Amino acid sequence: MAMSSQARAQSTQDIPDAFTITNEVLSRPRPGLEPTGARIGAFTLFPVVTASIGYNDDVYDWDTYKRDSVVATIEPQATLQSNWSRNSATLEASGRFNRYTAEPANNFDVYRVAGNGRLDVGADNSLAFGAHYLSGVEPRGTVGDAFPASDPVQYQSYGGSARATGTFGQALLEIGADVDRLKYDDVQSGDVILSQTYRNRLQTAFSARGGLAIGPSVTGYVQGFYDNEDYDVSGPTDLSSKGWRVLGGADFRITRLIVGRIGLGYLFRNYRNPTFRSVSGFNYTGRVVWNVTPLVSLTFDAERQIVESPQIGISGVIQDRGQVMADYEILRRLLANFSVGYTAERYRGEDRLDRRFEGSLGFRYLANRFAELGLRFEHRGQSSRGALGREYASNIVTLSVSIQR
Repeated sequence: MAMSSQARAQSTQDIPDAFTITNEVLSRPRPGLEPTGARIGAFTLFPVVTASIGYNDDVYDWDTYKRDSVVATIEPQATLQSNWSRNSATLEASGRFNRYTAEPANNFDVYRVAGNGRLDVGADNSLAFGAHYLSGVEPRGTVGDAFPASDPVQYQSYGGSARATGTFGQALLEIGADVDRLKYDDVQSGDVILSQTYRNRLQTAFSARGGLAIGPSVTGYVQGFYDNEDYDVSGPTDLSSKGWRVLGGADFRITRLIVGRIGLGYLFRNYRNPTFRSVSGFNYTGRVVWNVTPLVSLTFDAERQIVESPQIGISGVIQDRGQVMADYEILRRLLANFSVGYTAERYRGEDRLDRRFEGSLGFRYLANRFAELGLRFEHRGQSSRGALGREYASNIVTLSVSIQR
């Protein structure tokens, strides 16, 4: 829930894969341990409440102002899912409420409501629609958290999406559109109020994808994206821009062991402010799941994108990200997860390069269909080059309990 808005509207990019990318450790049925929900007419309600207590040795993710604190979190969530044989509708509501014992300036409440629907048109065609409202927070240590040692950067996001999908023999065609309005609250740092109005903007995005089945295990595709970032503030602080990306690649499945998508292409971004140079170059994306054994699954992710700048005078940030995750079923009721990730962020307009490493180790104990216990260790570290760089190394341990229906 404390998500970043820096990655531009993503829902048009999350076009369904030709083959379902399934992590068999996480998706395997576990009779007697899975929530059944509560039937409400033609719908089923799945409520979950998670309470956690943790310790963070660097709550601001900043070595210059390192502070530690115990943090308590409550996360309620409810999903209402239709039970129809055709078409579907889903309503979701969730929240996250964080309280720090030693650094109350970090306290925040965030919440999200969203609705999604799918209309099946014939056997192989569908129309999908969605709408959302989010009151969010930029996560500490990320690009959007631009003011170390200040209050959290809070924002509101609301918008909608539409998508049409059609299958014509061996060919697949998908088109999508998204609109998202972002509005940032002012930030308080000590006795100083820092205005964030220059970050308010309207995002619009469009996508199209064409795919062709080359065989039973490979589908080639070409897809394109266009988006517009229209900022409220004009003049020298205007960060408005337009951009496009083209990717070509394949969805593939090698038996049930390896399944994924890879794509290579080109990106371009042009800014309304003439003092900002355009950005162009190589682009890539990929996600592969390898079900090594029935008890072990590995997931590989990689992506390049241009994220929005949180600073006046910085046109954008080129972000390269990679992650490896491992899920292991130790026992039927006990699951383990390990992940390592690396992110490089190059700021356009200043000599700054951030390199961030993240790693985690977590355990889930499925007590029964109503309760789950969790234990998680996280490490985040960043090295930075440049006058405005930010370095940190933080460690977090969290114990949680989830109650579900």
